[in-house]
Amino acid sequence: MAAPRAENPRPRRRRLRWLTAVLYLLALGLHLYLVGDLISQPLGVNALELQERPQIWPLFNDTVHREGPGADFFAVYHAGRCLEHGVSPYGFTELPADAPYYYRFRYLPVVGQTLGRLSGRLTPVTAWRAWVLVLEVILAALIWVVRRQAGGALWPCLITCLLLTASPYFLELHMGQFTFLAVSLAVAALIILDRSGFPRWPAWTATAIGSLFFVLAVLLKVFPLVLLPVLLRRRRWWLVAAVAVLIMVLTASPHFLAHPDDWQAFRSMNLTTPTGSVHAGNFSFPYLVYLLVWQPLGGGENTAWFVSVGVWRVLLLAGTAVAVLAARKVSPLGGAAALLLAHFVSYPQVWEHHLSGVLVAGLLVALSWQRERAGPRCLIWIAGLALVLLAVPTPFVWLDRAKDATVTLPSGDWSLAARIFLVAVKALPTLALYAVSLVLIGRGGWGRSQPRVSGVSAAEPSQGL
Repeated sequence: MAAPRAENPRPRRRRLRWLTAVLYLLALGLHLYLVGDLISQPLGVNALELQERPQIWPLFNDTVHREGPGADFFAVYHAGRCLEHGVSPYGFTELPADAPYYYRFRYLPVVGQTLGRLSGRLTPVTAWRAWVLVLEVILAALIWVVRRQAGGALWPCLITCLLLTASPYFLELHMGQFTFLAVSLAVAALIILDRSGFPRWPAWTATAIGSLFFVLAVLLKVFPLVLLPVLLRRRRWWLVAAVAVLIMVLTASPHFLAHPDDWQAFRSMNLTTPTGSVHAGNFSFPYLVYLLVWQPLGGGENTAWFVSVGVWRVLLLAGTAVAVLAARKVSPLGGAAALLLAHFVSYPQVWEHHLSGVLVAGLLVALSWQRERAGPRCLIWIAGLALVLLAVPTPFVWLDRAKDATVTLPSGDWSLAARIFLVAVKALPTLALYAVSLVLIGRGGWGRSQPRVSGVSAAEPSQGL
């Protein structure tokens, strides 16, 4: 009896190529349309008729109920103008040729001294649009770097489409924010330092470029310093960690020593538990706990709440750092994912644009599982579902039916269930990704790595989709 003929894999590969090509075209087309629509909006967009506003406008609390486009970038623009006039960048002093509106500057002085002064050579709207183009270049570079880490044929397509269509990224562009850039630079730094995907690069080239990216990430936003435990796991990366901390201190100290009030302003905004977090723009896990437990018990944003959140943050960050350092086997990407997600899970203010950084950290969780097969398949399904929930718009568009731009806090009249639901759709996926990252770290055991037996590693070979 003749053996059954094996199925020809070529038609399947051909169908897969067609599917990925269609997905690429749809994702890229949607991305380019929304970005073009976004950067063409005027600064006074909230005063226009609804049909004249960009397509993303009704989707976010920060587009409807906050300042217009570029408000976060204009904080840096304003800081540059202040530094040129010898005024504190951490206040709201009005200056000639200043931005029309801006949020309070809360970054290191070097951001205002460099990016702020450089952007001041342009008009505010031109500077904001130039910053959008910078973020677009960074997105393209991140896609290229991360795709080199993904195995198989379908994984790179799914990652690319997710990054191109994620709604928090478009809010990041609208606001002119820095979270996506800081996380992307930090992640790219670790990938390049590890030379995974770049095996032909000389060690000194990888170290130099990786160090530069990590330093830039730390100077833009301080929180990438949570990745120091990953750098400390390898002795040859200790210098990278030391250089980043040293440059941050050397660039900030002269200004803060000469202007101690600016140091107090920076410290209160970045190194203490922030206030004013209980509204529809906050998607943090502590705020979810506040709505579920603290508020029903009669508590409010008081001293006891701030102390509780501070203790929670210290315990979670310290515990995650210990887990990364003590893990017997953890990849740089897996350790980075856990530490970045620990930061976002513990921080009491996670605005919706921050989720663009959470998405990048979540992709590291998925890549760690896909490359190492370090756990059951249910983990990748949990991570995948969490990533999709983080990428799609929130229910805000349905909950806030009035869309009254003159109202600052629209959730004041909402039911408690509506407020909980809005926060949970982002806070719980972030928590789920963090839990999966811890499981992946713990699967390798704890303590020193065991020697290989007969020259064979215990790790299974990577299998891509």
